[in-house]
Amino acid sequence: MFAASLGASIAADERAAAAGAWMPITQLIERLEADGYRDIEEIERDDGRYEVRATDRQGVRVKLYLHRQTGELLDQNQERRRRDSRPVGTPPAPTPAPAR
Repeated sequence: MFAASLGASIAADERAAAAGAWMPITQLIERLEADGYRDIEEIERDDGRYEVRATDRQGVRVKLYLHRQTGELLDQNQERRRRDSRPVGTPPAPTPAPAR
């Protein structure tokens, strides 16, 4: 089921790109990787531009706003860190036992 919906999504993406409306997502990802971004996720089309969450060369999580046809960086915001500022997937430090 997922493969069928993914195939339909890619086909729709290719039709939009052929019409000159949007850069294909695969091409957008290649451009971002060439520019040093990694962990690329949450690619959305919003307000006539791409919005992408990724990690930059310095290891900072960012939200990118990209031109829909060229993939050119229009704006970038640093993601807010989690309240405890530990990396995602890292277990919390053990809580010390109360003094008796």
